[in-house]
Amino acid sequence: MKTEYLSHARKFTVAVDETDYRELLKPSAVLQYFQDLATAHANKLGVGYNDLLKQDKCWVISRLGYRVNKYPSLGEEISAITFPKKPRIVDVNRDYYVTDKDGNGLISGTSKWCVIGISDRNIKKCKDLFPYEDAFFNPAEPFENGNRKIKPLEELGVEIKRGGEFTVGITDLDRNRHMNNARYGDAVLNSCGIDELNEKKIASFDINFISELFVGDKFIVSRADAEEETYFEALKDGSETVVFRALIGWKKRA
Repeated sequence: MKTEYLSHARKFTVAVDETDYRELLKPSAVLQYFQDLATAHANKLGVGYNDLLKQDKCWVISRLGYRVNKYPSLGEEISAITFPKKPRIVDVNRDYYVTDKDGNGLISGTSKWCVIGISDRNIKKCKDLFPYEDAFFNPAEPFENGNRKIKPLEELGVEIKRGGEFTVGITDLDRNRHMNNARYGDAVLNSCGIDELNEKKIASFDINFISELFVGDKFIVSRADAEEETYFEALKDGSETVVFRALIGWKKRA
């Protein structure tokens, strides 16, 4: 019997505050689209924030990446759909596809999630949260090498430069009172130079979320350029605690 894959779709209209000064969709906006889709679908499936909260658990995102085929225009209506993968014992991947009104592919993405205990912060099993047969899970992969583990800057063997210094503000927080994962996209973009953004645009974006940040926390982003890619690494100010690692793949602006 034919089954439909587990999925959730909605439309977005690219807003002014979702684009940068070049009218290109910001990483934080893409991450926010993905977050909105994942949140709505988890609620729909009965494994959302409030559902897990009753069990003293919550979802935590550990990795995310996306690839840009074509940027949507400011004011353009786009469609986005998400598909969860078949869960493993302690983590599950969720994929995303963004298209224009004619169904042409614009952006594809993937993310890795796990469930932790709120009180003990230990990783919990998530295998049983999606009790569906294999036929309900979309077997397609949005791109190769998704949810990649990003190398520390010191292992690259290239010059490390200062990217930027940031402080977590109230508007950066999510309902768990730590820095919303979409805001990390702004920190990465703000660690880029204006000259390179005038010449290049983001073709791929990957990020590993490693440590939580809370209001008032300061963190310093360093960066290292390697061929057509730039690596980023954030440390909590005054410590060796890694907050996140990110990787941008560039292409020349037309």
